Amino acid sequence: MAAAKDFQEQRKTSRFSSKGGVVAVLMSETGKLVGSLVDISQDGIRFNYIDLDKELHETSRLRLNLRRDTTHVDNIPCRLVWDRATAPKSPFNVVQMRERAVQFDKAPADLFAMLRDLIESGAGMAVGCQPPAFHAF
Repeated sequence: MAAAKDFQEQRKTSRFSSKGGVVAVLMSETGKLVGSLVDISQDGIRFNYIDLDKELHETSRLRLNLRRDTTHVDNIPCRLVWDRATAPKSPFNVVQMRERAVQFDKAPADLFAMLRDLIESGAGMAVGCQPPAFHAF
């Protein structure tokens, strides 16, 4: 896992920013992390979560849920790219936040269509952004 100081942009495709309408649930054999989607691309996602001192295996499954209804994309295979602590937004913050990037791994052929449908159904993406053109690997 890369440390924050070692972070370099690795995505080769454009990102589509979220304004907070999608919940990311990362699951592995050892537990799960629940956070808020920051952005998504054809290659993977980045999300924020509360640091609860949980360590997940690098290979996991991802679920993306719309907060406003039951729309979701489930069981997306992925792997850890990096994980880092984020700077507190206030000096009075008592909760440590972290940010994690995961890459889609051996994605099923219909994954990109499902993700595009999720985004177009109102996934809380930033106004004026065009949904990414997902393509199969």
